[in-house]
Amino acid sequence: MALPDDYAAQFPGCGGTAGSGRAALKIQLLWEILSGAVRRLVIESGKSSDALSPIAQELVPAGSLMVFDLGYFCLDRFRRLIGAGVSWVSRLQFGVTVYDGAGRGLSLLDDLQRRYDAGQRLIDITIVLGAEHRLGCRLIAVRVPQETAARRRQAAHAKAAKHGRVASQDYLRWQDGTIFVTDCAAERLTWQAVIVLYRTRWQIELLFKVWKSHNGLVAHRPEASPQEQLAMVYAKLIGALVQHWVLLTATWTHNDRSLMKAAATLREWINNLAEALDDLKKLTDVLERLQEILRGDRVERRRKKPSHFQLLENPELLEWQI
Repeated sequence: MALPDDYAAQFPGCGGTAGSGRAALKIQLLWEILSGAVRRLVIESGKSSDALSPIAQELVPAGSLMVFDLGYFCLDRFRRLIGAGVSWVSRLQFGVTVYDGAGRGLSLLDDLQRRYDAGQRLIDITIVLGAEHRLGCRLIAVRVPQETAARRRQAAHAKAAKHGRVASQDYLRWQDGTIFVTDCAAERLTWQAVIVLYRTRWQIELLFKVWKSHNGLVAHRPEASPQEQLAMVYAKLIGALVQHWVLLTATWTHNDRSLMKAAATLREWINNLAEALDDLKKLTDVLERLQEILRGDRVERRRKKPSHFQLLENPELLEWQI
């Protein structure tokens, strides 16, 4: 993986679970992508804020790298992480005050537009972030294709209309690029590595998809009480974590693993595993046979549009998209 040897990437993430309205729940987890370990899992109200979740406040060892989506964007948190020797990567939240590397006020949208108009598809510059925090960091912006920007603007219009507002012109201009910030210098992480690492957050979504589609995490009887729904969530989560442990031991050392394929295979072996639970030798034999089969559940390598595991192995392959 394209990380310095002393980095362990930690990914906070959340996913909706069971119920609706006041009974709705969601799962927050801290996932270490290098080992696949779930470091912490919390069940919260579906209306709770990601930014205020205990997961977002979790302390990780110095030398770790945390990767946040916009739901966790917080300058106070970034400052605390820097002080604790923890690095971070995040998307930049719209409207945050930005200064240039010398600390002078910067009209970021105008600066990016000038660079885009000059033919720059990739921008990698030093900035200072936040009117009060003044965090020295790096900004990486990638201009997206016009059709992608158009789809983003259409979504921005729809979201604003849903809340009875009109999308601002500045916010619509913001959709022309994807903008990341990090305290990692280029010597530590190339711009390609920053983007590939951020994309790795999608693996959290795939993990939740496995739990939902293969473990039926969101399914419950229509007439089930909130208490029964919660009990079912906990019971299914136990099964999901056991499943995750099996997949980690069998497939995680292979970069080209496919969790979706492996989960489907594991589901076919549930009866074999259940029948062997009261016999240690039989259970060991079943797990060893299952491990060999799971190792065959792989993602194919591609010359065009490399798979994510290929980009992790060699982030330089990302250049074909710029």
